[in-house]
Amino acid sequence: MEIKPISSDADLQAALARADALWGSPSHTPEGDELERLCAEIERYEAKRYPLESEPATE
Repeated sequence: MEIKPISSDADLQAALARADALWGSPSHTPEGDELERLCAEIERYEAKRYPLESEPATE
């Protein structure tokens, strides 16, 4: 399956549903490879859309 860039929260929900369906797929199989690429795309979108703010350092 072709992994398309995630560009909206609706795309994110669809990607999460697909990842859930693929969860547990063995590595080095078409499904496992798809899951790996899909998770990377999900992480990329979430980091851009929902950045974590760093907390101020405490001394």
